Amino acid sequence: MLGGSTVKQLVELSGQHLSIRAIARRLDISRNTVRKYLRAPGLPVAKPRSRRPSKLDPFRDPIRRRLAAGVENCVVLLRELRAQGYAGSYSILKDHVRPLRLGRAVKATMRFETKPGEQAQVDFGHFPFLTPDGQRHWYWGFAMVLAWSRLLYVEFIRRADVASFIRCHLNAFEHFGGLPRTCLYDNTKVVVLGRDAAGVPHWNATFLDFALRVGFEARLCRPYRAQTKGRVESGIKYVKHNFWPAVEFRDGVDLNRQAHAWMERVANVRVHGTTDERPVDRFAREAPPPLGVLRIPRIGLEVPILEGIDSWTLNRAVGHIEGTALPGSDGNAGIAGHRDGFFRGLKDVRPGDVLELETLAGIEAYRIERAWVVEPSEVSVLEPTPERAVTLVTCYPFYFMGPAPRRFIVRAVLEPANPQDSAPMGPRSN
Repeated sequence: MLGGSTVKQLVELSGQHLSIRAIARRLDISRNTVRKYLRAPGLPVAKPRSRRPSKLDPFRDPIRRRLAAGVENCVVLLRELRAQGYAGSYSILKDHVRPLRLGRAVKATMRFETKPGEQAQVDFGHFPFLTPDGQRHWYWGFAMVLAWSRLLYVEFIRRADVASFIRCHLNAFEHFGGLPRTCLYDNTKVVVLGRDAAGVPHWNATFLDFALRVGFEARLCRPYRAQTKGRVESGIKYVKHNFWPAVEFRDGVDLNRQAHAWMERVANVRVHGTTDERPVDRFAREAPPPLGVLRIPRIGLEVPILEGIDSWTLNRAVGHIEGTALPGSDGNAGIAGHRDGFFRGLKDVRPGDVLELETLAGIEAYRIERAWVVEPSEVSVLEPTPERAVTLVTCYPFYFMGPAPRRFIVRAVLEPANPQDSAPMGPRSN
């Protein structure tokens, strides 16, 4: 078949009254080709090619049925079709589904990033389903997404009340192995009851008490600005499109069992579209590495040591006091903890108890010399010591209601290589 420019030259030469032979010689084509194009009433059209069979052909009807049911996510469709024997590629399926979807308008929104361990975003989603007898019911889906790593936790509950909301938080923190500094919410009633004329929120007292006791800061999106917590909004949408359409369950226990398996095998091990990393890999870098582990075997204490003594740190571990020696190094290492938290057992220590300090350098054994009470202003207990020592600090009295007025101090020194060289233990005093 001749190209458009050649056909144009052929017609122009014919209009100049050149013979068929002359046109064929000028364009280097056969005379029969010249005759065919001059006899045609218009430009010739190529014959339609027969359609090649596709690996997707046997599955077109199941795809239409799933699209009609609202399943438009090609990852979910591919997973279902693979189970039915589909051997084609993801791109073939995606190209087939694209024109069958309804168009959606997308509004641009600026995204901001948070630091590792800084924030989690929390929301509820509504997940309807039909029972075998055709009745319509629903579960509420609780989703918490760690903002930096995008690690996702999902739990389904029947009631969206404060007690269930708090229980889901505790389960999520246990799943993550800790809690973030802040949690971001929209203006749901289980978190905030309303706002006054100046926009100051009236918190749900039960939930606010829970947040303060556990040790994270609750923050709110601006009203009508839910995209502020876009990660969890995307997480809810991801659950609705990737997990919910294909799940079949007997009851809530079975549903949550499948949801946890999906988190481990799909949601948190996929390559995230924004970070280009797997959430589980980023999460491994999100938790701050401990400086060491503190143990006092006789009272059953074993707790990691993190850097800093802010409330977020002391709700996760005990904290190294800035300006003192690092655990396992020469000098006096100051370590603080909450009296109603990890250090509640310090009230039972005795002179002579063994304190173990495990760091990257190994495990060192210390011997507790004494325990005493000081005023908060007596910071001399943290001054450097000639021997390698550990000083534990917590509030006192242990059962005082409200901010405790004094400090309880425990001092331990490194065990010498030869136990006969150790100094006699001092008495416990107040």
